[in-house]
Amino acid sequence: MRSLVALFLIFLVYHAWFLPGALSSGDWPYLFLENIQEFSFLPDPHSLWLGAYYQIPTKILVQYLGISWEVVERLLWFWPFLLLSIFSSYHLTKSWIGVLVYTTNTYILMVVSGGQMGIAMAYAIAPFILKKFMDFANSNLFLIQSKKIFRESIVLGLILAVLTMFDPRIAYIFMIAVVIYASFTIVSTRSSFSHITHFATSIFIVPVGMAALLNSYWIIPLLFGNLSQKYEGLSSIAGFEFLSFTDFSHAFSLLHSNWPENIFGKVYFLQPEFLIIPILGYSALFFVQKDRKVLYFAFLILVGAFLAKGTNQPFGEINKLIFENIPGMNMFRDASKFYLLIALGYSFLISFSLKNISKKIPFGKLIPLIFVLFWCILIRQAIFGELGGTFKSRSIPDEYIELKRYLISQPQYSSSLWIPSRQRFGFSSNLHPGISASDILGSSDPLRMAKVISNDKDKTVYNKLKEMKIEQIIVPYDSDKELFILDRKYSDPLRDKVVTQLDKIEWLIKIPRFSENAIYRVQ
Repeated sequence: MRSLVALFLIFLVYHAWFLPGALSSGDWPYLFLENIQEFSFLPDPHSLWLGAYYQIPTKILVQYLGISWEVVERLLWFWPFLLLSIFSSYHLTKSWIGVLVYTTNTYILMVVSGGQMGIAMAYAIAPFILKKFMDFANSNLFLIQSKKIFRESIVLGLILAVLTMFDPRIAYIFMIAVVIYASFTIVSTRSSFSHITHFATSIFIVPVGMAALLNSYWIIPLLFGNLSQKYEGLSSIAGFEFLSFTDFSHAFSLLHSNWPENIFGKVYFLQPEFLIIPILGYSALFFVQKDRKVLYFAFLILVGAFLAKGTNQPFGEINKLIFENIPGMNMFRDASKFYLLIALGYSFLISFSLKNISKKIPFGKLIPLIFVLFWCILIRQAIFGELGGTFKSRSIPDEYIELKRYLISQPQYSSSLWIPSRQRFGFSSNLHPGISASDILGSSDPLRMAKVISNDKDKTVYNKLKEMKIEQIIVPYDSDKELFILDRKYSDPLRDKVVTQLDKIEWLIKIPRFSENAIYRVQ
């Protein structure tokens, strides 16, 4: 019965993924057939860790088997995320309460809403792999044949490689969880130095080495190729401070700072009802007895909450020192990814607490039901279908289908400048790349961009556009209301002002073929 209730609520939250239409939102793209035809059967280093899984299966299914992208994105990403999250979290917690907490907490709902499906897939398999590492850590302390230990280490390395392929930052955080558990195990068993060395090799060095080897196709170009220059500016302390939106209270309560609207930079006040989560979770300490797993997950939550808060107080300076001095930590400009540790911890602790509380009080069998009702209140926006992003399937506007036809009808190379940036359904290919004006005009304000172009008396901008072979400037039809934003709200008058500015430019000829998109040919 509990399993049916949990699965029903999970389906209710994610039901939009089973409706027709595209799920493109945030970081998740929409791919036309022409885009997929450009994919290679060799992993593209420019796609980094997702190249192998993102490109090759998509090319086979869409280009050769004729399955639509709208179906393939679900088959490869959204539905596997759901199935893996359910199976994986149950494997760790052995509780449907744990499954519900792990698959529908505010952190992962905001991640998938924003289309960060690489992170989501890594998140989905993390509990399963953590359980494998924990079981191995426990068994490795007994007398086992060396060959079996090495074989198990290789298996761990293979599954860690899959996790790393989906997102190496999540893999890095995952290994923090492994190191902490290994430390708990070593301390509790008082192992000898030689045993510790052997233990560290089998549970850490061999799996990490195997994962790095299997992901070398993107690691080597990233570290030593041209790609290293592209990403070297993404690890600044200024960026870390700017993106530290989460405070300790939000993280400790498993409440995403952008819940529920998921608007970048818009941080909501702490909702007091979420404080029940740490109270329930840490109630497990009253039933701990000799189970070190409870102590481990309780400590894991504290570590995750401390790191997820970024440079915010308390002890924000320590987080800065960690970011600057510990290898790999500069990958986390957005420290919210450490919510993974918090989600792992509470999915185990809450289910453990409720199980034990229900044994201690009269009518204890009602405790799980009461919690489920409480959880529905916490995530009520998801239950009632009020979340945006990938939780709203959408159809492609006819205007963008027509725009694609117009662009691919041009046989020669030509690029398009999009003001302020390319709309998610705007076509872009190797022959007809779409360039966001924000990337070349040094501004995020669409009206300022238009004024820079219209006030180009010495033709500096014009010459630059010609040099870049930009044949048209596009002011997109903002069907998703995410480009022309004023005071964090969509503004149609702002777009109208941009069009008015461009209409004044003599060397731009407006193409009347389109009614929604404003497209100008550069003379």
